Amino acid sequence: MLSLEDYVFLADNEDKRKVLRDQWSEATERGSVHCTCGLQRALPLAFRCLYCGQWFCGRCAEQHFGQTIHEWIEARRNSQNAEVCRGEQ
Repeated sequence: MLSLEDYVFLADNEDKRKVLRDQWSEATERGSVHCTCGLQRALPLAFRCLYCGQWFCGRCAEQHFGQTIHEWIEARRNSQNAEVCRGEQ
């Protein structure tokens, strides 16, 4: 996983760099983060993007990642069902 410095360097604007720095500071000092929507989440309940390093609440994570949890579960279930039908367990 990239370090904070890597994510800050790769951020495409100063607003994103500020969010990353603020979230990092809050995470290390308090064990929680504020999502950009304003919701505070304990770290175990927050979602961090592997690519941009930003932390999100569940709703914002779904928007950021482009798929809801329910859509992911349904796609995974369909994939597993297809494997069973083909005999690829």
